[in-house]
Amino acid sequence: MMQLLINEITPNWKPFQKSLIPLQGEKPCVHIFMLPLTDLVNDTAYLTSLLSTEEQARAKRYIRVEDSKRFIICRAILKLLLSQITNRPIKDIVIQKTANHKPYVAATDFKFNVTHTTTYGLIAISKSEVGIDVEFIDESYDYQSVLNRVFKGEDLNEIQESSTPLSTFFKFWTRKEAIVKATGKGIDDSMVTIPVKNGNHRTDNIFISEQIKKLCVNSFKVGNNHVGSMAYASFRGKEPTISESIINDLTVLKVD
Repeated sequence: MMQLLINEITPNWKPFQKSLIPLQGEKPCVHIFMLPLTDLVNDTAYLTSLLSTEEQARAKRYIRVEDSKRFIICRAILKLLLSQITNRPIKDIVIQKTANHKPYVAATDFKFNVTHTTTYGLIAISKSEVGIDVEFIDESYDYQSVLNRVFKGEDLNEIQESSTPLSTFFKFWTRKEAIVKATGKGIDDSMVTIPVKNGNHRTDNIFISEQIKKLCVNSFKVGNNHVGSMAYASFRGKEPTISESIINDLTVLKVD
């Protein structure tokens, strides 16, 4: 049985500084990094140079150039952040995946997760399990066609009764995504049973990890037309604080 504590927050996005990464101190912290992708696209050549041969080959396999650039920006900045946090050379930041496709870096207790749309990337890094998702609130999306397949009960009612049902749909969807990414479980038909409305829930859903007893789930606005959610576990019994940074300039992140 897992406890889910779900609410909304208003991030205080600060320009990125190395001093704003309080991850290695005594107090546990979950840090969210927001990447406005259009601000970083001119750095693609430099960021590509930070990727491994395998990662560069993966970038070339994308059919659309825009998708390749988004992968390069998010992956390289993730590696830059992990390099600084772990005090390792960037060449030693080798991102692997578990059997459930959850990314990790060997020989470190830092956890991380990445998500992006065409406009924004989000990176979450913590010493506890963490998952993050962002979605563009697409006014043309026919959410009614999938509503009953992904929500039920009180969650379904809240969307239907909301004054902004489309926004509520995407907010609730990002919560489900963040939860399953934090637990490392895959998506299947049982995802519909995960409760995601604001409040304190207990669930024995199959997505829930036996190792995680409680997840905090926070939703927040990203720009004017995006919504994001992050799910994170406690660390050694302590609730992490949350710190938010925006990275739209690589000056303080670049390495020689």
